[in-house]
Amino acid sequence: MSKLSKIKFKYGLKLIAILCGFSLFLFSKYIKADSFLECIEDIPISNEFVESESDCFNFDSSTGKISLAVAKTLMNFEDIKEYYMNILPSFGWEVKEFSEKEYFMLFVREKDVLKISVQIDNNKNFLITYNLLSLIK
Repeated sequence: MSKLSKIKFKYGLKLIAILCGFSLFLFSKYIKADSFLECIEDIPISNEFVESESDCFNFDSSTGKISLAVAKTLMNFEDIKEYYMNILPSFGWEVKEFSEKEYFMLFVREKDVLKISVQIDNNKNFLITYNLLSLIK
């Protein structure tokens, strides 16, 4: 193997390693998410959540979009809070406020506001309500 071939091979391997690392960085948020809401496509949900597709609501206007989605789970508020506090920042969301007393979390991302509220139904399931307000950018 000539000296030029050795140099090409050496730098080719480095380039492949850099590209693989960059690809993992770009797609890492999708690796962390189990799934995504059908109603609000870029909001991740755990495999332990079941989305209620009949409760999906989307309203588009010239000034923005309002979306509402509901999911059900047996996970408690503490586990739901931990899931979203850990995963949403990788999607660009910043925690603005949360209340353990009123069971809600508020996140912002650019001109988007996401409120995640948790309630308990009569069957002891936790209902997660997602309210998204997206203003035209």
